[in-house]
Amino acid sequence: MTSDSLDRQTAQRLGSLLQSHRADLGITQEKVALAAGISRQHYQQMEYGYSDRATRNPSNPKLRSLMSVVAILEIPREEVLKALWPDEKDDGVDE
Repeated sequence: MTSDSLDRQTAQRLGSLLQSHRADLGITQEKVALAAGISRQHYQQMEYGYSDRATRNPSNPKLRSLMSVVAILEIPREEVLKALWPDEKDDGVDE
């Protein structure tokens, strides 16, 4: 794994977050992908947490793609950060 890619657990946590919010909104993967300007396959890989299901390499979406999807799914950024870094403690201080 390179230093710029997500590890499997992180990619899967992020994927679960995306899937949960999409299901809550009752929209399809295809609609999310179309609105975000990415392919359905790319979005599906983000939800599954894999860039390649055969090799099971973790997904590593571009920040622009991820932030587009997060906005479409109306996910608070705090939830995204918690999915990416679950062990970080919130000290309540805004920087």
